[in-house]
Amino acid sequence: MLNHNYVIDRIFQAHLEGRAHGYGARKHAGHPPLDELWRAQQEIDAWYIAWSDALSSGAAAEVVRFTFVGGGEGAMTRGDILLHVVNHTSYHRGFVAQMFYEIPWSRRPPTCRST
Repeated sequence: MLNHNYVIDRIFQAHLEGRAHGYGARKHAGHPPLDELWRAQQEIDAWYIAWSDALSSGAAAEVVRFTFVGGGEGAMTRGDILLHVVNHTSYHRGFVAQMFYEIPWSRRPPTCRST
């Protein structure tokens, strides 16, 4: 899920910049090590923060045309793309948090022993 979030962030970054993203799927074929993914996610997060801070209301209303990874044409305003990225990431990060609760050991509190 975290890998998927990163790839989607990069895909929409490319759409906003008007360039090809080079992805043929919504996630990497392999999963990068977590520390590499963490650094890469921090970089793209910083890019979105700087980009949105500089976004004017006029630019937010501009329509961006793009091709979806699975094919088909799409069009969204820059503002809608930003909201999509925020909502997409929030949804999937919540899903990752939920997965932790599905691990059997995470449901049991630690055992405390008195001596």
